[in-house]
Amino acid sequence: MRRIAIFAGLASVAILAADGFAQGEIDFEPSVWDLELGLHARELPDEQFVDYACGTNGGPPSGVIAGWTDYARCNAEAATGWHEVYFQYDDLFELVARARGDQVRAALFANTTVYSRPVIASALFDDDGFMRGLRLVTDPRNETRRELAYTLSGYLQARYDGDWQCENLPRLEGEAAVQNIYIKKLCTLENAATGIMRSIETHFYRRPGQSILDANNLPTEGYFESLTRFEEFLVGEIENRDERLAEIAALPPVEEDPLVVRARDCPGCDLSGASLRRADLRGANLAGANLEGASLHAADLTGANLAGANLGNANLNRAILTRANLSGAVLSGAMAYQARFDGADLSDVMGVLFLAARSRMLSATLNGAAFFDANLESVIMSNVEAVGATIQSSRLWNAQMTRSDFTGASLAGSDLLNATLTLATLAGANFRNTNLSEVDFRDSDLTNANLSGSLMTNALLGRANVEGAIFDGARLPAGFTPP
Repeated sequence: MRRIAIFAGLASVAILAADGFAQGEIDFEPSVWDLELGLHARELPDEQFVDYACGTNGGPPSGVIAGWTDYARCNAEAATGWHEVYFQYDDLFELVARARGDQVRAALFANTTVYSRPVIASALFDDDGFMRGLRLVTDPRNETRRELAYTLSGYLQARYDGDWQCENLPRLEGEAAVQNIYIKKLCTLENAATGIMRSIETHFYRRPGQSILDANNLPTEGYFESLTRFEEFLVGEIENRDERLAEIAALPPVEEDPLVVRARDCPGCDLSGASLRRADLRGANLAGANLEGASLHAADLTGANLAGANLGNANLNRAILTRANLSGAVLSGAMAYQARFDGADLSDVMGVLFLAARSRMLSATLNGAAFFDANLESVIMSNVEAVGATIQSSRLWNAQMTRSDFTGASLAGSDLLNATLTLATLAGANFRNTNLSEVDFRDSDLTNANLSGSLMTNALLGRANVEGAIFDGARLPAGFTPP
């Protein structure tokens, strides 16, 4: 109990300290406008951009590449002869918001956007590595904002004031208006002084076969074309090309972050507040290290040794911790949204206010783990061994816990709405005053489990072994009578 009280107090302090976005995070908002035509790949900013890949003429990404300087790995496109590099904004802000349940900020920082419109963004490089083009195409994969995609064109035209030359594109047979609006046009703007040509193509209409009503005379959703395609190309020559290439060739090679190098073998060292975002720490030895408040967002810690490490208030969002050893580690106040703990050893960890919604813990070991007031919504805990674990007063909505062993575990006071515990071993488990509404217990072992005071409305108990289970004061599912 003393251990619980100590960590609960620390977590309360952490909440006060975490007012705003302060856990090793970037201090700027990503923007495509930070990419300047005519710069070399070595000169472009890269801290706020991630997930580089070869582009497909404004479509989804193809082959993954390491960054801007890998442009030559992408085939030159036929239309321009340049190499298209797809990129996205860093998702750090978005995942911090999602981990904290801040849906307003999550929506604000979600996706790669321009004027709040999600886009597929890419930069185009000539054979020497100079950025010659920027391509932005509204992302049709984002259904929630697709209807407004065509309105991006107005913002872009206003951004570049000038004499835009616009023409309506041919209206094909069967194309129809949407809400009495039909737009299919191309606008171009040439700046002779800078040698930059810009174009904006805008679509808002129904294609042939896309109708407002379906065959059953019911309203359709998404049956329309809404698109803005923006391109700006530097059509003039690169000034002082040879001299600039010589200067770039003379630049020292990009060295690996010395902090990352140090962290690969740093047992017991103090890395509190360290920025190790997206670091390659596979197999690192950080046993007993102090990583309090460190940013390990999207870091690869596969097979790392973090036994006894202090990860309190750390950012582990989307980190890869597959087969990592975290036994006895402190996770109180840490964020681990969409983190992967498959096969990891989490035995005896302490996690007060651990924010790990949508994380994955397939075949992980959680024996003796202690979580209090944790957010484990939609966590995948299938095939885990969690004997004697404590997950109290925590949210486990929609958790997948199939075939897991929770013998003697305590989930008292937690909320397991719609969780799946089929084929699970729950002998002697404590579910006192727990929300078990719509939980699937089919084929599970609930012998001697304590379910007193629990809410079990619509729970499924088919073929579950409930011998010796306690149901005092529980609200049982209709038709179920304890033996």
